Amino acid sequence: MDYSVWINLGVTLVGTLAGVLLAFKFDRIWERRQSRELYCQQLNACRYDLGNLSAICSSIHDKVAVGSTNIFEVEAPALRAILVSPNLQEHCPHGLVVVLTAVATLIAATSNVMAQYRLAATSGMSMTEQGVADTRNRMERLVRGLEFAEHLIDREIQRFGVGVIKTSEDKEMMDGFAKALQEPKSSPAHEKMF
Repeated sequence: MDYSVWINLGVTLVGTLAGVLLAFKFDRIWERRQSRELYCQQLNACRYDLGNLSAICSSIHDKVAVGSTNIFEVEAPALRAILVSPNLQEHCPHGLVVVLTAVATLIAATSNVMAQYRLAATSGMSMTEQGVADTRNRMERLVRGLEFAEHLIDREIQRFGVGVIKTSEDKEMMDGFAKALQEPKSSPAHEKMF
């Protein structure tokens, strides 16, 4: 048998194996990139969820009074979702995982206490001064934890080169919305917006 046949067979085999290995490598790179993008999207959703919860907690803090009933739910579904995501384990630093888990635990504990206060209100027991002080302390503590977690999430998102960049147009939109909530519907400011 001619040696050129063996050489051609060897070259073909090596070329095929190299092609398969390159295809696997490129596929893994693509999957990892997709995984990072999904992780950043999940972090961003969590960031907004925690910001929303922070506003709710501030509202509860400001409105709680003797005899009042809390109707707001203290929950963060996007935080729960990211904590069970495999992307968190693949990309997230350990410290951030610990902080997010602690915040989720704090949210759950606060939610349980608020549910007990609502249950007591349905039984005819109104919020006492001690309950008001307890609720305010819990809300202040939770807001501090949420703000710290939001800051860490912002840093993590920026590490991947993505995230929200505030512009002057954003400020105008938010200011316009705040104005729309304060002014009657027939006001000139309302007509300008639409």
